[in-house]
Amino acid sequence: MKNIDKNIRQTVKNNLCISCGICEGICPVKAIKATGKGKMVVDKNCTNCGLCKSYCPGLHSGINIEDNVYVQMSGKVEKSYVGRTKDRKILNNAVSGGVVTQIILTLLQNNIYDYALGIQNVCFNKENDMEVYSYQSYSEDYQKSVYTMPSYAKAVRFIIENPDKKIIIIGSGCVISSVKKYLSKNKKSGGYLFIGLFCDCTLNNNIEKYFQRYAKGTKTTITGLQYRSKEENGWPGDLKLLFNEKYIMIPREERYKIVPYFKNERCIYCIDHMNVNSDISVGDNYTGIHSDKLGSNSIVVRTQKGLSIMQLVENKLSLYDIDYNIILDSQNIKAKEKNYIYSKILKKKENIDINIERCNNNLYFEEKEYKELKATLKRLKKGRKYIPFFFDIYVLIKGDSNLYNRLSAKRKLER
Repeated sequence: MKNIDKNIRQTVKNNLCISCGICEGICPVKAIKATGKGKMVVDKNCTNCGLCKSYCPGLHSGINIEDNVYVQMSGKVEKSYVGRTKDRKILNNAVSGGVVTQIILTLLQNNIYDYALGIQNVCFNKENDMEVYSYQSYSEDYQKSVYTMPSYAKAVRFIIENPDKKIIIIGSGCVISSVKKYLSKNKKSGGYLFIGLFCDCTLNNNIEKYFQRYAKGTKTTITGLQYRSKEENGWPGDLKLLFNEKYIMIPREERYKIVPYFKNERCIYCIDHMNVNSDISVGDNYTGIHSDKLGSNSIVVRTQKGLSIMQLVENKLSLYDIDYNIILDSQNIKAKEKNYIYSKILKKKENIDINIERCNNNLYFEEKEYKELKATLKRLKKGRKYIPFFFDIYVLIKGDSNLYNRLSAKRKLER
């Protein structure tokens, strides 16, 4: 076998693959494909050109730590707000405040940008692809958030093959950093707007299988889910299981409890919760300021391009100036320093430098951090392997699933 260190096999081997598909999209010989398990595999056609490894967000965070870690996690800021769209239809359909959708639609409708990226699929057993759409091909389903990582393979190929098109690129911090790095190195960084989403973690596909099992023993087949729906109890949303054009709601606490098992391992080393390399980064508004059951967003403008975009769309939004530090506190960014410590342990163990450090930070790890990381990895392994019946029993015993909620869902499905 050729020098495997030049491709993304190291990412997969160390459970750092997030299934983003960027490697597949940029591979010049199409030697990388996603497996049914949500991981990327390299076939025999690989020429070891090294492109995939160079831009793999599983191995590189896109953050070069040249100052205090907290400063790097916060990023640059030109302006910060809380707010929501004025369009009630968009607001009701959105997970939170509808700001991202409103920005995109305004820019596409006025031909300021040609295309945007979005995910339309909300059902099980279908490809979870990041798609490219225009104003004419827009669908309301593009507003739905998907917390498993979509594949950017087709979208990246479209971007590469259409260098003259102005495209709005949406994604978590790791994806934004990777795509931006590729475009910059290939001198294609002019016609793009990067809208970053605050991201605590992405989830592996086994979480869908887990919630499908809520119908086990009934005659109902669950056909899809929305991780967060405001339909019955408002923001921040409960889990919605879809079946036969009907649905049932499961309390959000069930989602909170189970997520720690189904995180992608790469996410526990991530310090880019705030999407610092985007032009505009957007997330839920947890500040308590201008926040209610309708939902609203925290909005951080990071570049001059971002400022000019906000000026173009501000009449479509209800915006309130807010101190950026209030947003940072509401997102509990200080706690992410633990992720940085975990990444230092990973570097010591596997020599993988996810967060490139160019200074001496006063963060050191002790036996306590080793034990915490070991316990975290143990949970993630259970979710990654996912043996259905035994897993269900385990989380019930641990108190990470509520038997009453599971039985209540089953009764509703049997009606």
